[in-house]
Amino acid sequence: MQKTILLACATAALALAGCDNAAEEADDTAADTTAVAEPAAAPTPAATVADGGPPNGTFEVTHPDGTKSTEVIAEDETFTFTRANGETGNGTWRIDDAGNWCTVVAPETEQCFAESVDANGVWNSVNTADPEDTGVVVRMEG
Repeated sequence: MQKTILLACATAALALAGCDNAAEEADDTAADTTAVAEPAAAPTPAATVADGGPPNGTFEVTHPDGTKSTEVIAEDETFTFTRANGETGNGTWRIDDAGNWCTVVAPETEQCFAESVDANGVWNSVNTADPEDTGVVVRMEG
């Protein structure tokens, strides 16, 4: 009979241990409320311009009459310019959904330019509202 009681006690002890382990596992599962971090959004591809480089930098634009102007484009979507006659100014820029280079020089309205590089590597810029307003762009630095 002592063996039966011992066996019963051992069986009870094992059963209780199993309950304790199950309770601990349940507690571990319940306690694990760590929020799963959402995957980071894919970074927006950096904007590029017709030459494949970033939009910021210093550019020289040759106009149809042969005059040249210089534009210094900043990353914060602002720019300054110096025209051939020495006139200076500033404005804002953006790249629209169609990939056109758009600028605003106050108090003017926005002007957009379709830009491309031809087979000879020449970067051409054409005003989308006035195809006679063209220029050849060269990246000077940036």
